Amino acid sequence: MRNNNKGITLIELIVVIALITVVLTVTYQIFFVSSKMFDAGVSKATLQHETRVASNQITDKLKFAKVVSTTAITGQAYYRIALESNTITGLNNMIVEEYNAGGTMTKKDIYSTSVKNMLFTTNVADSNIINFVIEVSTGKQDFTISSSVFLKNFTIPSILHGQSVFVSVYN
Repeated sequence: MRNNNKGITLIELIVVIALITVVLTVTYQIFFVSSKMFDAGVSKATLQHETRVASNQITDKLKFAKVVSTTAITGQAYYRIALESNTITGLNNMIVEEYNAGGTMTKKDIYSTSVKNMLFTTNVADSNIINFVIEVSTGKQDFTISSSVFLKNFTIPSILHGQSVFVSVYN
């Protein structure tokens, strides 16, 4: 009698299926972890980009200012840079509102939607440097940007400290 060894045994089939299962499980885990890391990186990059855009807007408005105040400016057009509550994220939006000389808002732009805090300060009276800090968050990651703006056209007569500023610029 001759032995016919052309097929595979049940044990061999089970071993191969077990090995394929292990390889696929490891591959899936690597893919899943890599995907989560990529998403976290994209989220952080987006957060940093939004914060830089907001910082650039603040810098652009402040560096050519003729008046900076923590209260509304009367008799001339101005911008208000402030925080506004965001009910979706539970954080704040950084907004820049444009007002005409009569005090009526003519434009409103939102530059960052994940702001925890924003603070404008000067260190001393008669200063021509305004410092600001913007703190943003995704819930899992926080990012802070600090900057100083040199006022080219005037000095601030008193110490400034607040979460919003009113800025009148030269046309």
